[in-house]
Amino acid sequence: MIHENINKIIENNLLLSGVVAVICTLIFYFENKRTKNNYETISYGKLIVLIGISIFFVLFIKNKKIPIPESNVKIGEPNF
Repeated sequence: MIHENINKIIENNLLLSGVVAVICTLIFYFENKRTKNNYETISYGKLIVLIGISIFFVLFIKNKKIPIPESNVKIGEPNF
């Protein structure tokens, strides 16, 4: 059951970026709590959105197939 849920999260880019964003924000929250820095709750929400969008963009670029046109230009020694 847990293995199936983890596979669903890993295969879906939107879920994966959301989970990683929440984990990163929790790490940031606990580090700030340890050092006694106080931030507003809305800043953590903004951080989740920013990290989620950037991770989703990176995963989108990584998975996108870009077609490369073939050319008949031969590079090398000239054939006269």
